Amino acid sequence: MVGHIKVLAVFHILWGAMWLLAALFAGIVSLFAFGVLAVAGDVGAEGVLIFIFVFLVLVFAFGLLAIPSLVGGIALLKRQRWARVPLIVSGVLAVTNFPHGLVLGAYTLIVLLDEDVRRELDKW
Repeated sequence: MVGHIKVLAVFHILWGAMWLLAALFAGIVSLFAFGVLAVAGDVGAEGVLIFIFVFLVLVFAFGLLAIPSLVGGIALLKRQRWARVPLIVSGVLAVTNFPHGLVLGAYTLIVLLDEDVRRELDKW
């Protein structure tokens, strides 16, 4: 299982980058929708507040999924022992995304809960 450490780190970096791109896309789409409503003159104070709320919720949710994967993946590439914690959290969160997240989450838990991997990371 020790040979899977680098593969798992790269997968989590890609997973985190995907969620950051999703946050960026959600922000761009929200701004576009807000701009269309503003040009049409249909935006009042409640429209602005709804836009801000939806934008912040989406960016926060997607960032919440991205940060543990990116930080943990980079730390795991550097063989940092503490990288296991954010990656296990990210793996558990990823399980809710069927089918790719389920595969990544299961792979994460299988690799990081392996005793050989734990000993390998404790060396560093």
